[in-house]
Amino acid sequence: ETDWIHHRLEPFRIIFVAVFFISIGMLVNLDFVVEHLGNIALIVIAVFLSNTFINVITFKLLGDDWPHSLYAGAILAQIGEFSFVLAAVAFKSGLVTDYAYQTTVAVIALTLLLCPFWAGLFRYLVRNHYDADQSQAVVKLNSA
Repeated sequence: ETDWIHHRLEPFRIIFVAVFFISIGMLVNLDFVVEHLGNIALIVIAVFLSNTFINVITFKLLGDDWPHSLYAGAILAQIGEFSFVLAAVAFKSGLVTDYAYQTTVAVIALTLLLCPFWAGLFRYLVRNHYDADQSQAVVKLNSA
């Protein structure tokens, strides 16, 4: 019965994902991104590095080994989708300027777009730089 439900709901999931990404694309002002590409790129890099660092340390403190901590930290490095709502509310309330709002939207969208590549980089690093004898995690990551 569960497989039937998943099969029947799959078209709806695809439509909702498509609508979500289209709506994100409509929020991003490409002229603004091009004009402020340097600042936005620096912020995106800072977000990826700081979020990955915080996540890796958190996973390590929770008892995961380094390969899993690094990979999981990279997967969770993007800024979440709910941040669009927070940015819009802050902008509509006059708490942030148009510049801050446009920058925030661009950074959120770019972290969502680039996170799979960021996670792929860390997966590659974990696969190639950790000895299989040191951790079973590498075996699991290689077979995934």
